[in-house]
Amino acid sequence: MPGKIRIALLFSAFIFYSLRIMAGELAIPQGTAKEDFHEYPAINVVFDVQMTSGGDFNGLYESAKEVHDTLRGNVVVVIYGTVLALFAKQHYPQYQKTVDQLAGLAQQGVRFYMGNKAMQVVGYKTKDLYGFVTVVPSGLAEIAYLQADGYRYLRLAPKKEKQDPPVKKPPPSDEEPRFKFSY
Repeated sequence: MPGKIRIALLFSAFIFYSLRIMAGELAIPQGTAKEDFHEYPAINVVFDVQMTSGGDFNGLYESAKEVHDTLRGNVVVVIYGTVLALFAKQHYPQYQKTVDQLAGLAQQGVRFYMGNKAMQVVGYKTKDLYGFVTVVPSGLAEIAYLQADGYRYLRLAPKKEKQDPPVKKPPPSDEEPRFKFSY
């Protein structure tokens, strides 16, 4: 019998203190979180999307959608690095779901820019890309240009995938490259 009484007392104490905590009667040193669900003004954003060894392309969609829906300003996604493979028509079967989601964002006004210099390094031409992509002279220069025009900079570094996306490499050249890119 003493064991059952002890369990009943412990259970009663647990319930008593649980109710006091829920009612906010016990002082917890860290306090309780506050909510600040305020509206944001329209803010223009440029996403810097560069991956050197694969990535979670679905994270690109989710991040761009959240910022577009929340900030209601212009959203530009500047693409370079191996993420370029996601935007090449030849890889559509592999990335169909994500490409279709990104195309939907483009229809809502999100712009996707790809740097011509990075595109040349991997051997892509404008005709190899989806219709919602705009090729600009340089991805890095475009980011600086948009920042000078008042766009806020956001860096997106998606999680790594198990495998790198396939990248079409250019034919060998006798010339020494001016820039070295890692894949």
